[in-house]
Amino acid sequence: IAPPERETPDLTPSLRQRLREVKVDPWLLADITALHSNRGRRPRSDPDNPCGPKALPLHNPFGSRPRFIASGKTTASLPAETVHEIAFIGRSNVGKSSLLNALTGVRSLAKVSDKPGKTQALNFFEVGKGPSCFHLVDMPGYGFAFAREEAIAAWRDLSADYLRQRNTLKLVLVVIDCKIGLKPADLTLLQFLEANRVRYTIVLTKADAAGPPTRIAQCASLVEASIGKARMLQKPLMVVSSFNGCGIGRLQRRCIQVATGKDPMAHVDGGWDVKSRSSQGSRPSPQGSRSSSSV
Repeated sequence: IAPPERETPDLTPSLRQRLREVKVDPWLLADITALHSNRGRRPRSDPDNPCGPKALPLHNPFGSRPRFIASGKTTASLPAETVHEIAFIGRSNVGKSSLLNALTGVRSLAKVSDKPGKTQALNFFEVGKGPSCFHLVDMPGYGFAFAREEAIAAWRDLSADYLRQRNTLKLVLVVIDCKIGLKPADLTLLQFLEANRVRYTIVLTKADAAGPPTRIAQCASLVEASIGKARMLQKPLMVVSSFNGCGIGRLQRRCIQVATGKDPMAHVDGGWDVKSRSSQGSRPSPQGSRSSSSV
């Protein structure tokens, strides 16, 4: 009988070590630092509930109150493909539903829970009106969830079919916890999107809990470095906080631009995002220098 194999020690660097070693663009850091001072602030009376009744007023730029229209647990039960769609997907408990509420300005549009696996279907929400109408789609989280294995497998298959087959899907927002960064499950999703030629943008959420601007810039730089070159990745990478509103204005504008081809929010400056650098090495001016910078 052969002797048992020795366990191979885990030599993967810790997240803290990788953050220390990652190279941060000084202009990116300056950008985040400048806008960090303009972030919104939650009332002290309600510090733990960003979408509660005492939270900051949320801006709705879509022209009408967003509304829930359908929930589908099978491909056949999904609404007809009549308008453009932008989908939200991410690991369980990364803040997808909170982000959707902050993005639409409706605090209770999507159900928020600390229990992983709260979203168990594809939930469709209508925003805008007339020719500018489009759908936001809240997808089930992947990874750990309090649910039966059969249910989790059904969510996974439904999500895969939707991402592969939906003709009206314009963009997938892959939501990543800024404090944690990319996990193997996230990389598997990105590989799936690349293989099926689905356009996606990375959204780093919970930036308010990630630490000072230096740490946030390190997190964003590490995610960019981990992804590398990707054909379907739509830059810039976005850094947001559903808690204090940073980055929400720009993400709203991004969604409207992608879904309608219009930019009705040119006057809105909502917080942090990460500008893509050109191959020629040109650097953008720090966004904090704009006189219009506000949350």
